[in-house]
Amino acid sequence: MEAEGIYNPAVIGEPTEMVSIHISCQNLVDLDYVSKSDPVCHVFMKENKKDLNWVKLGETETIDNNLNPVFVTSFTVNFYFEREQELKFDLYDVDVTSKEYIGSMQ
Repeated sequence: MEAEGIYNPAVIGEPTEMVSIHISCQNLVDLDYVSKSDPVCHVFMKENKKDLNWVKLGETETIDNNLNPVFVTSFTVNFYFEREQELKFDLYDVDVTSKEYIGSMQ
């Protein structure tokens, strides 16, 4: 089952647990001149090291004028006890006509 915010490619009999990921940031770089950055976070996942492409789980809401956002949007995924899974979080400052890259974490 794949839907916005949910990524669930479970294998029958494999030990898994559903986990919820909640995202917050502190002391983001301010890319705006008049106000503070308006951050949004794009969330990606790789099921294992062999995967070449990141699967986009979704993105959070944009929070206006905040360098320490606590996002309401959460992401529910299967945690596999026997696998190494990778997550990537890309942060952008969203403006009316564009979005600027703030940073990333894996």
